[in-house]
Amino acid sequence: MQGPSFPALPRLLNKDSARISPTLQPLHRHPAFTSINAAKLLEQQMYFWGADVLFPSENLLASWGCRKFHQPTRPHAVHCYQLSSPQYSLILHSSGALFHHALDPSLAIAYLRPHHRLFSSPSLDPTILPASHKPPPPPLRSLRPSEIPPTLVALLQLVQDYESWAAPRLPHDHRHALYREFRKVPHAVRWLPPDQSSAWLLAFLQHHHPSSRFPPASFSLT
Repeated sequence: MQGPSFPALPRLLNKDSARISPTLQPLHRHPAFTSINAAKLLEQQMYFWGADVLFPSENLLASWGCRKFHQPTRPHAVHCYQLSSPQYSLILHSSGALFHHALDPSLAIAYLRPHHRLFSSPSLDPTILPASHKPPPPPLRSLRPSEIPPTLVALLQLVQDYESWAAPRLPHDHRHALYREFRKVPHAVRWLPPDQSSAWLLAFLQHHHPSSRFPPASFSLT
């Protein structure tokens, strides 16, 4: 699958990258940059986001710029968070995430936690969340690094931007404590510890766009 390329943008490794962890070290033998491993990272990130909503001093997702909403067409309240800009939209629910980018309007990426995998959708349809409400969209097959669509790269760049933003607001070793809790969750997909996951993510982004990065956060809530 070959999608449009991102335009030239500021460099990937910025001063905030070091805030993810003071002990961040590069991975000499990292897992492959495949869609399967991207899905594992997103499952772990979904757990982190869920904890950040309940962070004692503030709802970190709301402070980041996410708007909380519910789907009024449902017979019961379904609460989601949405982060929007003119270029993209990210919708988060406890059962998954849905992302759409204007550079590839024919493709939306969904990560559905009950299925532990990525799916592709031709449009940004928030009714696929919660994931158990109806059958999932077509699955995104196992993609090699050369087949990763730009929409998925952009989603992972947004994860990196969030973690860089959140790091100075979190207590020391907070992510590692959450990681230990996450490993106890039944049927959870196993992924790398936070430091190694951050190194993998930065290497993944550098691999796909060595001289560019996803546009910095500039949010307009809708």
